[in-house]
Amino acid sequence: MTLIGLFARAVEYKKPIAFPHRSIKDIATNNEIPIPLDEIFQIAALLQMAESHGIEVRFDDPKRFRIGGWEYFHHGAGRVAHRPFHLTQTFADTAIGSDAVKCLMLSLHALALIEKVQYHLSGREISVAAQIRIEKDWEWHCRYILIPQATEPEDFDLTFDQILRKISKSLPSEKRFLLFVMKRPYRTPRQT
Repeated sequence: MTLIGLFARAVEYKKPIAFPHRSIKDIATNNEIPIPLDEIFQIAALLQMAESHGIEVRFDDPKRFRIGGWEYFHHGAGRVAHRPFHLTQTFADTAIGSDAVKCLMLSLHALALIEKVQYHLSGREISVAAQIRIEKDWEWHCRYILIPQATEPEDFDLTFDQILRKISKSLPSEKRFLLFVMKRPYRTPRQT
């Protein structure tokens, strides 16, 4: 979403962009850990997409930009969620979202990590994978943002065990799951 928003803003304002580092936020320490974009995606594909939309890409040092990107994330999410965007946009402008997603080709580094996971999973007959994130700030977000806006009851703030029971109930025929979990900071103790 962040890249879609970045590309869309570049077209809207007719300004060049620089590819930012991505970041992982350590919720326990509130630190952002920068990750160079080329460790995740192939830059050549991103450059080709930018050129096809007339977007100039500068290779400035990403460290000089603030870490974050929520503004671009929300702008990109808004473009994807609200199609057609508005009547004055051209076909090329509305195609930015789909083109940006198409050009997200994993880097060799990212593919190597995936191959390691595949190697360790081979022969284990796992058919369902889930990413479980139970972060300290989620409880606050549920209580003060999601629940007040909900139009009908919803399970927003579940514990680790409640999430697993819900997955098992939704997929009763599945017996083996692969769970990606953050080791910390869990709000509730868990057993693995």
